[in-house]
Amino acid sequence: MMHAIKRRKSIREPGNKHRDAGASSLSEAIRRHHRNLGGTLRSHARGVGGGEPQTERESFAAFLKFDLLPHARGEERHLYSTIDKLVREHGNPTATMAVDHEFINDYVTKIEVVIQRLKSAVESERPRLLRELRELSLRLDAVFELHLAKEEQVYLPLIEKYLGRTDQDRILEAIHKS
Repeated sequence: MMHAIKRRKSIREPGNKHRDAGASSLSEAIRRHHRNLGGTLRSHARGVGGGEPQTERESFAAFLKFDLLPHARGEERHLYSTIDKLVREHGNPTATMAVDHEFINDYVTKIEVVIQRLKSAVESERPRLLRELRELSLRLDAVFELHLAKEEQVYLPLIEKYLGRTDQDRILEAIHKS
């Protein structure tokens, strides 16, 4: 199931004075590679654990080890230092967290819809709806687990080190009132 999230205005929008042909080819290559990795991962993830042959499970493990993990290492080694500089100069360091929130909201909405559909579903529709509910719930769980880890491993140590107690208390109170 694909996500329809609101498209945020990008610093690479047409007409941006900083846009050039070289930059778009890098972005296009990365997007294309992400689509390929994502499609392969989705295909394997949806097929695993359903009685597939051992060769399929081994193929999945090989994809993870020899494609997915090297991709992540490559981004960390060669892309993120440039991204750090661009975010400092032009971006918003918490923008990715807001994207997480969009996905979380999207999953909650989809889960609510499936739960409502289950109330009036005929018996023949129930297994498919229950599988859909499980998949959406697992995806939400994964996104939320990652989101919490980012907050707790990156943001909270900064708060603890650099933000005074009064400011921490004020923020906590505002969060609780939201």
